Amino acid sequence: MATPRKTQPLRRMKKGKPPRSLMRQQMIDEKRRISMHIGNFLVLLEEGTAEQAALAKQKARSEIHKVGPELEKIAAEYGDKYVDLVADFIDAAEGIIYSASEWIDQAIITRYFSSEQKLEKAIVKD
Repeated sequence: MATPRKTQPLRRMKKGKPPRSLMRQQMIDEKRRISMHIGNFLVLLEEGTAEQAALAKQKARSEIHKVGPELEKIAAEYGDKYVDLVADFIDAAEGIIYSASEWIDQAIITRYFSSEQKLEKAIVKD
C-alpha cells in the first residue's frame, strides 16, 4: 500500500480592494457598455424601424439596470467625487431610455452626452 503524500496547506489570498488601475479600467468598461447601448438606441430611433428601436431600447434598459449598480459600487470604492458623476451619468442615460419612444428632446440628449464627457474626463484625468 502506498504512503500518502504530504500536501501543502492552501494559501488563502487576502481579500481587499482591487488596485486603483483595475477599478479605473472597470469604470471605463462599464461606462462604455452603457454608452454603446444608448448610442445604438439613438441611431436606430433615427434610422431604424420601430421594432428595431424598441428592441434596442429594451436592451439599453436591461444593460443600465444590470451594469448601473456595479458602476456605482466601483465609483464608491474608487473615490467620493466619482459617486456624483456616475449617478448623474446613469440618471441621464435613464432619462433617454424612459422618454418617449418616437422622439427625444435634444436637451435630454445633450445632458446625457455632457454627463458622459464629464465622467470620462474625470476618470482619464485621475
